[in-house]
Amino acid sequence: MKQYLKIVTVGVAFLLISCHSEPSLQKYYVNHQNEPNFFAMDVSGGIIASKLDTLPKDLQKSFKQIRKVNILALPLNGENRDQYEDERHRVSTILTSGNYKLLMRVDFSGNKVQLRYLGDEDHINEFALLAYNDQKGFVVARLLTDDMKPEALWKIVKAGITGKTNFTIKGLDKFGAIFN
Repeated sequence: MKQYLKIVTVGVAFLLISCHSEPSLQKYYVNHQNEPNFFAMDVSGGIIASKLDTLPKDLQKSFKQIRKVNILALPLNGENRDQYEDERHRVSTILTSGNYKLLMRVDFSGNKVQLRYLGDEDHINEFALLAYNDQKGFVVARLLTDDMKPEALWKIVKAGITGKTNFTIKGLDKFGAIFN
């Protein structure tokens, strides 16, 4: 009986370790946020919401559904080409082999962007964006939401494209600079 209990205990421990060892975007972010060559930024939904008072009410509502944003970038610096290739591949594998569903893919002027999500089409809990340029580097972002619909995200994206958002978050310019 004792031997049977040992086998069961070892089996349960193995299962617990296996379950927690699968790669996730959150683990990737945590493991790389303090590494050299990476830029990392966390933005709480409260910081975003505090800058919304000049926006139209429908756009404010969309922004208020954001709980948190994690951004991680690895710009190419001339010496980290191998690291860039390895890390971009890791992130891409996490996004394509997990539960993330493809929402949009864009390829323009050497810039490639994938937008994926967790949840269902009407209740999205997380958006994941991977943008990269093989000459400049990559940015991966997680947008944690309160059951945001794709239409709400589109309002935010559209406002950014048309210049209708008039607030900035200190430090965010570092990530955009990768693709300028």
